[in-house]
Amino acid sequence: MELISKPHRYLLFLRFLLVNLVAMALLVAAYLQGWMDGIFVPITMELSLSIFAVFLFGLFTCGARVWRTSVELNDIRTGAPRDGTRAAKYLATVYGAGRKAGHSAPAPCDSNYRMALPSSARSRTALSFWA
Repeated sequence: MELISKPHRYLLFLRFLLVNLVAMALLVAAYLQGWMDGIFVPITMELSLSIFAVFLFGLFTCGARVWRTSVELNDIRTGAPRDGTRAAKYLATVYGAGRKAGHSAPAPCDSNYRMALPSSARSRTALSFWA
């Protein structure tokens, strides 16, 4: 499994999982201490369950978007994204016609990356701050 063998490639998603697992552990600890007993009374149970269902929907939607963003960041780093993705559109914008003509572009972590960019794209990269 690539997530386990190369965890640095999915660092964004792993951070998302870590934050949410810690939050769930704190929630379970609060429940076990009895601090949440007021939520589980019959009067507020339906409302609490509906709020929890909406929260779970948002959590899974956010998780899917974080996963997609993490995969696309990995694609940008390798320089070979799938066609039609946001990463492919970004690289086509940055590299311009050279990318469309089939010329291989250097990966963003390449030391010559900034110099390979057209002058108009150099100012749009985060690397221009460090150069």
